[in-house]
Amino acid sequence: MSSESAPSSNSFDMLPCPSEAEYQSMAEKVHLTIPDGVVACDKSYRAILGKILLYMNRLKMKAPATWLPDVRPDFQDLLGYVAKNSNAMMMDLTQSGSIAYNNTVEQKIYIGGYFFGMDPLSAISTLIHESRHSVRSADGHVLCRGGDIPRSDGGCDQRFSTSGRTAGAYSYEVLWAAGLALYGIDISRADREFLMSTALTTLASRFNEIPEELAKKTDVLVALDKKGQMFVVDPTTQKFSPIAVKFQFPGESITRIEFAFRNSGVMIFTNQRHLYSWTYRTGLQFYNDGVIPTDMPVYDASRSTLPGAVNRTTFTLLTKDNTVLAAKLLDGKSKLQMVPFIGESDRKSAPPLWRYFLAQFGDNVFLTESGDLYMMSTSVGAMPLFEKKDGLQDAQGWQQGTGGIVYEDLFLLNKSGELKVAKSKYEEIDDDHSITTYSLANKPFSISGRGVKYFQGLRMEAMMNDKGHIFLRKYGAEQFVELSAPDIIDFTIIHNPVLGSKVLPQ
Repeated sequence: MSSESAPSSNSFDMLPCPSEAEYQSMAEKVHLTIPDGVVACDKSYRAILGKILLYMNRLKMKAPATWLPDVRPDFQDLLGYVAKNSNAMMMDLTQSGSIAYNNTVEQKIYIGGYFFGMDPLSAISTLIHESRHSVRSADGHVLCRGGDIPRSDGGCDQRFSTSGRTAGAYSYEVLWAAGLALYGIDISRADREFLMSTALTTLASRFNEIPEELAKKTDVLVALDKKGQMFVVDPTTQKFSPIAVKFQFPGESITRIEFAFRNSGVMIFTNQRHLYSWTYRTGLQFYNDGVIPTDMPVYDASRSTLPGAVNRTTFTLLTKDNTVLAAKLLDGKSKLQMVPFIGESDRKSAPPLWRYFLAQFGDNVFLTESGDLYMMSTSVGAMPLFEKKDGLQDAQGWQQGTGGIVYEDLFLLNKSGELKVAKSKYEEIDDDHSITTYSLANKPFSISGRGVKYFQGLRMEAMMNDKGHIFLRKYGAEQFVELSAPDIIDFTIIHNPVLGSKVLPQ
């Protein structure tokens, strides 16, 4: 069997353990403190780390000399790369906010519990990422404006780069994964596809700027009809091309689509209250597979700023009994779990939640089905937790809203189809108190019929009317394209990432 047709090696169950002598030698090379435990090839942290080191040592790529010449040498010997960029590596299972981190002053890499819940290739990518932080000339992390962890401080690189001197840690992850997908030796087709998908997903999610000569993200309009069929829509030809998806549960169909912040694809809600995502790269997948139990009904989902966690957002979902759950890594665990973060008294006093989303630099905006707007406080112990904000209500009631492409705005569509944009004014009262007041202004977007949904892409914005017609226009333009097909009930705009020829010459 050729390596291309071989099964994936990207599972710890498929990977061999090193001999104890090999383990000790590799650990010494990368300055790893081997965890205590019996010498066994099992699922312990000790064994998993041994498997990762052995896999890293065997992963090789044979790239041409012209491919990223100032970066390529770093990927030729992964253990050597980690070794030269870390003085020590050890476990720290007390950390819950990151997979791993590099104390760059001491150049020590600390591995958290979530690291051991990853697949092997992602775990190796994490070690490459953390090692890159030790390079003084490399760009550091900044606040994410969008992506899969929007409004999160230190979660993104400002700019994608291929420079061996300045490329940040996420750039190195993209370049390594893309390079191994192209030029890896004895890599299965499944693992090549996984690596390229990972590179493109990271490209779409973890950079505030992407130079067009290196890569780009393009808008893709996706529509849904009342039969549950999704379509990719070409604004130029006005062609609606069906997307083939197949659910494993009998009778399941799509009822609603939104932008999937996790992978920049489509977030899919179904009649059986399951949550999925779809991209060109991965096809249909459970959203946060392994984190959301399949028997947990999902009514809505968003990134949210949890109380006390300013400049950090977390995946949350709305489930039965008006309950909002957050994905958290509990002490001693290696997998995220959906857990309540709202106290019982706050849950019982909360309004009947219907839709919610992230907006205006981290605000948590909740709508009720009757059209009222509430904000969930980001302060610990706030009373009440959900507040009906003056200046943000509408006599017609709200039917939909969005925080915009980088969650720095608050757009609201009322039940008469009028689009509004919120304005906020922040005032400090004293050292311990402040007040934010809100007002609303019209956002011009004149279409035929009554608007029922508004959404923004990277370079275009769109509104759908009550007849299912979608009106699409570029930012700053007054003219729009009207797109229609029978029985359209929903739409969204996703981002399709593409690496340029400098990274992908083939």
